[in-house]
Amino acid sequence: MNTAELLVRCLENEGVEYVFGLPGEENLHVLQALKHSSIKFITTRHEQGAAFMADVYGRLTGKAGVCLSTLGPGATNLMTGVADANLDRAPLVAITGQVGTDRMHIESHQYLDLVAMFAPVTKWSTQIVRPSNTPEIVRRAFKLAQIEKPGAVHIDLPENIAAMSVVGNPLRIDQREKVYASFQSISRAAEAISQAANPIILVGNGAIRAQASDALTKFARTLDIPVANTFMGKGVIPYTDRLALWSVGLQQRDHISCGFDHTDLVIAVGYDLIEYSPKRWNPDGTTPIIHIDQTPAEVDSSYIPLAEVVGDIADSLEEILKRADRTGKSDPYAIHHLYFNVQKLFITLFKSCRKRGKSCSKACSQPCRKLRTWRSVHVLEHRISQNVEQFEQPAVDRFSDFCSIYHRLLVYICGKRDLAGLNLRKTPLPKSFRHYRQRLRLQRLKRSSEKRSYPFQTSSFKPVCRITG
Repeated sequence: MNTAELLVRCLENEGVEYVFGLPGEENLHVLQALKHSSIKFITTRHEQGAAFMADVYGRLTGKAGVCLSTLGPGATNLMTGVADANLDRAPLVAITGQVGTDRMHIESHQYLDLVAMFAPVTKWSTQIVRPSNTPEIVRRAFKLAQIEKPGAVHIDLPENIAAMSVVGNPLRIDQREKVYASFQSISRAAEAISQAANPIILVGNGAIRAQASDALTKFARTLDIPVANTFMGKGVIPYTDRLALWSVGLQQRDHISCGFDHTDLVIAVGYDLIEYSPKRWNPDGTTPIIHIDQTPAEVDSSYIPLAEVVGDIADSLEEILKRADRTGKSDPYAIHHLYFNVQKLFITLFKSCRKRGKSCSKACSQPCRKLRTWRSVHVLEHRISQNVEQFEQPAVDRFSDFCSIYHRLLVYICGKRDLAGLNLRKTPLPKSFRHYRQRLRLQRLKRSSEKRSYPFQTSSFKPVCRITG
C-alpha cells in the first residue's frame, strides 16, 4: 500500500462520498487509488468549479466537501473557491498535487509553495512529508474543517511521497459532545429580554448550521419578537411568518434598517460579523446586544455583547425562553406582515376599480399608478372615502383595516405617534408597490405586442396588409 492509497482509505473513513476535481500528472496515484474505492470522482471543467461544488456540498450537508487538483496553475485555480468556502464557513478539504520533494530546492516546472499560498485563505495548510503521518494529517484536517466555525483546510501531497510504501490505518473518529451554556449567562440574557421594550432578533448562518430553526421560530413566536436574517441565514424562519422582517445586509438602507434604529436590544443568534458588519446597524456601539452562538463573540467596537450565551443554540434558546417574561409588553410591528396587508389591500382596490369599468384615473383625479410618495397615499385614502360606491363591497369592508395598518406602518418606520409632523413628500414608496406597478406595465406591453404581431414575421419580411376573417 502506498501513501495515496492510505490517503484514500482515510477519506473513506471520514465518510467522503465524492471528490470533485481534475486529473493531472502529479495526482495520478490518488486517482488510481480512487478507482478502487467507494468514493466517486467527479471531473469538472475547471478547478474553480470543483472548489465551489465542494463548498456547496459542505454547506448543505455539514460534512467536509473534498476537491482535488494538480500543482501550479491547477492549484491557483482552486484558490477562489477555497477562499469562498473559508469565508462562508463551509467545511472543505482541498488536496493538491505537488512536485517531488527532491525538486523543491531548485527551480522546477510549475512549482509553487502551495502551503504558503493557501495559508491566508484556510484554517490550516500543511504538506505530507512523511507517509506514516498521513492518518493524523487527514483526521486533523477534517476535524478542523468541521468544528465551529467551519472552514477550508489544505493538504499538499508531493508526487514522490504519494508513491512511497507505507503501513498504517485510519484513525478512529471521535464523537463530539454538545457544549451547553452556563446558567449565569442564560439568566442574564433572559433578564435583558424581559426588560427590553422593542427587541429584535438578528439570525445568521450559525443557527442553520446548528439546526436551530424550530427552536428559534418557537422562541420568536412565544416572546413575540420580530426576526431579521442575514443573507446566509435565509430560511431559518418561514418568510411568510408575521414576525419575519426578511433579509438584512444591503449596503443601502432599507425598511429593515429602521427596525434596528429604534430597537433597544439586538438578540444575535448564530450571527457572524463577516455576514453583515455591525457598523452598519450599530455604528456607535450603544445598542445592547445578546450574543447566542456556539463560539464566543469576535472583538469589534460596534459589537460588544451585554451577555454571551455560548453553547448549543437550540438548548440556549429553550432555556432563555423558560426564564424570559414579556407579559404586558406591546406587540411588535412586524414589517413584513404590514407590507403584505397593505400591498394586498392596494391590489384589491385597484382590481375592484378596474372590474367596474373605471380606470384608476377616473375613480381618482390622480392616477393610482402614478403614486410617487407616501403623501399620495393620503390623497388616495381621501378620494376612496369620497367615492366609496365605485368599489366592490369586499374592498369597502377592509377599508378601515387599511387605515389602521397604514397608520401602524408609518409609526414603525418613523417612530412617531404624532403623524402631523411627518414630511411625507420625502418618504419613498415601498419597493413592493413599485414592483407591482412594473409588473402591470410589463403585462400591458406584452398584451399590446401580441395584438400587433403577425404570423411568420421576421426582420426581413413584413406583410403589406393583414387579412383577417
